[in-house]
Amino acid sequence: MAIYNVFDHTPIGLMAHAKDAPATLEAVWKGEGNLSIETGIPVWKFVAAKYGPTSRKQVPYGGVTANFLADPALVQQCFITSEPVLMDLQKVPVKVYNVSEAGYDPYIEVVAVKRGSMPADVQRKFCAAMQEGWKRYVADPAKYNPRIAALNPAMSAEAMNLAAERMKPLLLTPWTQANGLGSMDPARWQAMIDLLHAVNVIKTKPAPASLMDGMPLQAKP
Repeated sequence: MAIYNVFDHTPIGLMAHAKDAPATLEAVWKGEGNLSIETGIPVWKFVAAKYGPTSRKQVPYGGVTANFLADPALVQQCFITSEPVLMDLQKVPVKVYNVSEAGYDPYIEVVAVKRGSMPADVQRKFCAAMQEGWKRYVADPAKYNPRIAALNPAMSAEAMNLAAERMKPLLLTPWTQANGLGSMDPARWQAMIDLLHAVNVIKTKPAPASLMDGMPLQAKP
């Protein structure tokens, strides 16, 4: 059961070199060159159902950017707050295409618990603490990033500052402004259920209420 959602919009996308980059996700999907993605996962099944099979040559995705740097025609999947930030730090111009452009916009980075395993008052306090933490972070990332970087030396404070800027539009949306950070819209769950069923990722359609908790998050971001 989902009780708190970090990103209101998905941070999944494709990343291409900026020079001569196509204008849209559909155009880059149908372009020429290599495409490095994790084949078989729902997002690319959906994109293929939306736009047809990619015309690019699919190559293995290793979760690194070395091949991208070596091949100016390669397009690779990315987390909008991760690989593009690494390219920014290396002064490599890129263009990023969010898969929400194709209509794929699931909740992601969701906190989930086994139903009934967390008392309601504990869950309420946990979600309120998560919300307050994210509220403070979004308001002033530079204040907290040095400490986070000390705990995670694989990512510098500079990288985290850049990532925070890319993250804000995915966190601060009309929905979260009105309903609070971390809150989820049952209609969005229903849309994703319908979408995944349409591309045969799931065989049955569960009710949104069976997947998420409707507890309101009263505090506003």
